[in-house]
Amino acid sequence: MIVQPERITKSSYSIPNCGIRDVCIIFALQVFFAPILFRFLQPLLKGNLFFKATGILYQFGIIYLWVVKHKRVRFSELGFPKGQRKRICLGVAIGILLFIFMGLIFGVPGFPVIFKSGYAFDAHFFAILFLQIIVYVVIGPPVEEIFYRGFMYQVLRQNWGITLALILISLHFGVMHLPGFIPSSLYYRGFVRFAQFFLIGIVFNILFQGTKNLWTPISAHSTYNLLVTFLS
Repeated sequence: MIVQPERITKSSYSIPNCGIRDVCIIFALQVFFAPILFRFLQPLLKGNLFFKATGILYQFGIIYLWVVKHKRVRFSELGFPKGQRKRICLGVAIGILLFIFMGLIFGVPGFPVIFKSGYAFDAHFFAILFLQIIVYVVIGPPVEEIFYRGFMYQVLRQNWGITLALILISLHFGVMHLPGFIPSSLYYRGFVRFAQFFLIGIVFNILFQGTKNLWTPISAHSTYNLLVTFLS
C-alpha cells in the first residue's frame, strides 16, 4: 500500500481564481497609479500621518474591490482560518524579539531624544500619539499583511514557489517603505532603511508560511510598530 503525502487544502494554502495577472494588476495600481492619485490629493493631505492613513485605505480598497468582490475570494482564504487566534501570542513575542534585534543591528531612533528635546507632554502630544497608534498599530499592520502576505505572497507562491515568492515580496515590502525621494547625500541611509524592511518582510513571510495564519505576522507587525511608535 502506497501512502500518499498529505495535501494542504486550498482554503488554507492558496487563493482560487487568482493568478500572476491579478498580482500584476494590484502591483500596477499600487506602484504606478497610486503616486499619480496622491499627487493630486497631496494639497489635501496635511502631514505624514494622514498621508500614511490614506495609503493604507487605498491598499485595502484595491484588495477589497478586486480580490474580495471581483474575484470572490473569502477572507479565510487570505489567511484568516477560524479558531486560530492563539497565534497572536506567538506574533507578539516575535515582534518584541524583532524590535530588539533590529535595534541592535540598525539602532532605534527617538528613545534618547524624546526626553532631551523638551517634549511637552500635553493634550496635543497624546492626541498625536493616539492617532499614530490607530494608524501604525491598529489599522496599518492588518491591511499591509493582507496585501503583501495574504494576497500577493500566496499567489506568487502557488505559481513560482516559496523561495522566489518570499524574496520578491520582501523586496517589494522594503522598496515600498522607502520615502518617495532620497537625495544623493542620503543614499546610504536609504539603503539601510531598505535592508531593515527587507529583513522584516522576510520574518513576516516566514511567520505566515510557518503558521498558515495572518494573525501571527499581524500581531508581530503591530507589536513592532507599537514599540517603534513609543520610542520615535
